[in-house]
Amino acid sequence: MPIVYGDWHELPHDLMEIILQRLNQVDRRRLSCVCKSWRSHVMQTKDRIAEFPWLLLPHGPNCKSFSFFSMSEGAVHNFKLPKTVKGGLCMGSSQGWLIVIKGSERDPKVFLYNPFSGSQYRLPSFTTIPSFLETESSSRDPICRLTSSIHKIVLSSPKLDECIVAATFLDCPVLAFCQPGDREWSVFEELNEQPRDFLEIEFCQDTLYAVEVEGDFATYTVELTNRKLILKIIPGSRFPINNLPEEVVDESDTVIMKDVTQTFHLVESDGEILIVQSSVDFLITGIGEEGEDEVQEEEEEEEEAEEEEEEEEAEAREEEEAEAEEEADEELLEVLFHSFFYQSTTKFEVFKIDCSSGNLLVSNVDSLGDRMLFVSTSSSSISLSARDFEGFSGNCIYFLADKNYDFSRFRPFVCRESGIFYLQNGRIERTFPSIPLPTQFRKCWFAPPQLQ
Repeated sequence: MPIVYGDWHELPHDLMEIILQRLNQVDRRRLSCVCKSWRSHVMQTKDRIAEFPWLLLPHGPNCKSFSFFSMSEGAVHNFKLPKTVKGGLCMGSSQGWLIVIKGSERDPKVFLYNPFSGSQYRLPSFTTIPSFLETESSSRDPICRLTSSIHKIVLSSPKLDECIVAATFLDCPVLAFCQPGDREWSVFEELNEQPRDFLEIEFCQDTLYAVEVEGDFATYTVELTNRKLILKIIPGSRFPINNLPEEVVDESDTVIMKDVTQTFHLVESDGEILIVQSSVDFLITGIGEEGEDEVQEEEEEEEEAEEEEEEEEAEAREEEEAEAEEEADEELLEVLFHSFFYQSTTKFEVFKIDCSSGNLLVSNVDSLGDRMLFVSTSSSSISLSARDFEGFSGNCIYFLADKNYDFSRFRPFVCRESGIFYLQNGRIERTFPSIPLPTQFRKCWFAPPQLQ
């Protein structure tokens, strides 16, 4: 008697629920690709598991794949890159999309890439921003000159048909926007009246928040192609920024600048808007007495040059001062190049901001409860409940630090400034591997997108 096989696409719903409970996010996606019926089961399951963020593993230019480490699974997931983004560098992530850059430093091509679906979308050229072409990078590495042009790119939604993309740049003081289908970037004109140094941007609750160095709290309505965007400017001066750190010199001529304010991270966590502020110790050694004498002689020469410039016309004086400043920067980089330079993460502080009354209210946060925050300078921040993950505890910050040691002769450089910060006692656990990182590589968290 011949064996009669049932239709696999007609598996009972209860049986599919049992199967899905045993699968992780990656395997669920693979199962959903088998047929429409199975995809429907995956979409309708009540157990939509929360996915622990993945850590992007180091890669260099001309790479053919991206690899991610899943801490919750203890497994590495590898994705071959399609032709469009092959050879590109990942500059960060937002809303389940990777930001991939390739091309030349004067015309970088930027793509949004979903490694699960393979979808790619090219953003407008940054050359449509006039001030972008006027910037120059001081990096000696041509790849770094390409990657250093971008500070951060964030998305308002994982669905591109509903999405607004915002971008800031390291050497170009503008805040730019675009929507899918736009051929060029729009620059917020009211912010373009004077240079604005943005420390962080993030979409939270359908509003774009931007932290800048100085200024006042302000709310703007940005007119885009077919919709409006609410923009809130948060002045960094409202937070305890330490720009005049204590300087210590030990017996080995090591200069240590204590608790220097380093970065800001905006996080939407359990309905609240948080700002996470990190601090570092700067360590510089190897300059020695000879280096100090050279610096002193250079300062004296600069003073003499300034006296001569006072006798010249204002326009010529400004030009020479600019040249002197550029030379001083190059000389300082030369000193640092022959020195050992390191930034050691020391602490994090968390603040809650409230703008509902029309004013900016800031309060300290002593505990995150069961929340785990995931922050980096390149990816959108993530907040999750530790209750959803067995073996993990809350009230902590998982951080990835990007330190630029491109100007140091101590390359390739091993940086251990990534780990876990515990708010309860201020302890830092540097649990991530210490590996030489390519200078153009940016560490970032990637939150696998939910099936739509």
